Amino acid sequence: IHPLTIEWYYGIHGHERICQDGQTGAGHPPDENPDADEEVVMDGHSGILRGLEADLQQQVCHEAVEVPSSGSPFACVEDEAKFWSSLDHVILEDITPMGYGLLPDE
Repeated sequence: IHPLTIEWYYGIHGHERICQDGQTGAGHPPDENPDADEEVVMDGHSGILRGLEADLQQQVCHEAVEVPSSGSPFACVEDEAKFWSSLDHVILEDITPMGYGLLPDE
C-alpha cells in the first residue's frame, strides 16, 4: 500500500469540510450553520473509507502478530546513552553500513 494512499484515507486531518459560497473555513466553527449538504459529504466520505478498508483487507495475507511491550529495549540507562552516542557518531560521520542494500554496489 502506498503511504500517500494511507495518508489520504486514514490521515489525521479529519474529514474534508465543504464550505458554503463565500466561506473560507477560517473563523467558522464546525457547529455554525449546519446544513444537510455537509452531512452528505461526511456520509460519502465514510462510505469511501469502508470501501477502501474492504479492498485493502484482501491485501492482508498474514495472521495478526503480537505487539511488543512498550518497555525500553535497553537493559539500563547507560546502554541507551551509548546507543544514542553511537548513532550521533554514525550520522555525523555519514557512515552507511554495508549489507543492507543501501550502497550503490549492493
